[in-house]
Amino acid sequence: MSLLAAAVVLAVSALVAGAGVRAPLRTVPKLPPLAAKLAQPRYVLLVITESVRLDGVCLEHQADCLLTPFTNRIAASRLPLFDVRANASSTALSVGVLWSGLLPTQMREVIRSAPTVFDYAHAAGYDTAYWSSQSLMFTNSPAFFAALPLSRRCVGADLEPPLDDAGADDTLLTARVARELPELREPWFAVVQYANTHYPYRTRGAEPFQPSSESHDSESNAQFKNHYQNAIYAQDRTIADMLRSLRSTATGERTVVIYTSDHGEAFREHGQLGHTTSIFEEELRVPAWIDAPPQALTEAERAAFAAARDQPVWHLDFAPTILDLLGIWDLPAMTGFRARMLGTSLLQPTRTHAILPLTNCAEMWGCGFRNWGVIRDSMKLEAREFDLDWRCFDVGADPREQHDLGAAACRDLRDAAHGFFGRLPKDTPPMRGLSPAGGNSQ
Repeated sequence: MSLLAAAVVLAVSALVAGAGVRAPLRTVPKLPPLAAKLAQPRYVLLVITESVRLDGVCLEHQADCLLTPFTNRIAASRLPLFDVRANASSTALSVGVLWSGLLPTQMREVIRSAPTVFDYAHAAGYDTAYWSSQSLMFTNSPAFFAALPLSRRCVGADLEPPLDDAGADDTLLTARVARELPELREPWFAVVQYANTHYPYRTRGAEPFQPSSESHDSESNAQFKNHYQNAIYAQDRTIADMLRSLRSTATGERTVVIYTSDHGEAFREHGQLGHTTSIFEEELRVPAWIDAPPQALTEAERAAFAAARDQPVWHLDFAPTILDLLGIWDLPAMTGFRARMLGTSLLQPTRTHAILPLTNCAEMWGCGFRNWGVIRDSMKLEAREFDLDWRCFDVGADPREQHDLGAAACRDLRDAAHGFFGRLPKDTPPMRGLSPAGGNSQ
């Protein structure tokens, strides 16, 4: 992507904030008191990284891991998940899905009043915390976070003045977490969200992958991807430092760590660069793993996680899994809330097989390029604003999405897509105040 295109993306983000696409102020949701059912105390830490694609990490332990060697050592017994997809390739929507268990098409409701994992945990007597190096300049995010029931919180601007979309220095975030996490009241649930792997990819001098270049020109694509990989390497070091600090605390040996990325990142596999421009696999397939000391999971729970290793898993499954880890998911008081979530807990043997919408466009989040579709298991229907018809792919057999099977091969998905979205992206007017732009947006 050229510097001009990057400037256009920033301008589009500013237009989103100023063109009526702001999120409404949040009304604190009403929840009944929840009495967690656990045989022994357990704590949950969700680690979210930014723009890290599936092939950017060592997903399971490797003796010679070069991509992410630091977490590879500190979380050597982690349980990998090899077939995880975000339900959107924009941070605002993906994080909303992770925290609510609701669809990306329901994110305005999440921002307005739907409970998040923080709300459920708080209702069950957990202390809660959110630490992030992310910038919150998008979609009126500060107002949303201010209404969450958090005893500890920080965002990028609390760590240092924001410089760009890569947020504050991730090492400052790790230092903040190391200082404040031991202060949480037991039991607790917390989220740590890192940012420096967002464009322009902050490497902090760690550059083992060469040759690398910060140039966006197409002829430098391989070198630019190395620059991105160097940012992942640098971030991996500080995530490992945070995990090492966690494991040294009194609660560390009873804490389940869940790791994933908000979405992937494209490097011109289908002509696009960055994220939010499509729902192709390079923007949706993300790494994920669970690291749990022996006493933190039962044998049945560990077996369920292990069984999901090669099965399709969605970000929609993360909220049910977190609530299950907290001893909340199966409570009778959760029946109505549970019915609204289409995902399933990874502690249970059943997997999610519903038709799920995929989109980067919502009332509370504008997209420069209109793009959306649906997926069920490995069959995926998608379209961008310049596609004349839906395109159908079997991403299990064709993970690079090179062979369009034709819309007729996904007839049931096409009907579902029209139910979710009503039309193709090309038949939808651009969002108010927006003009097409692509790549490297939040």
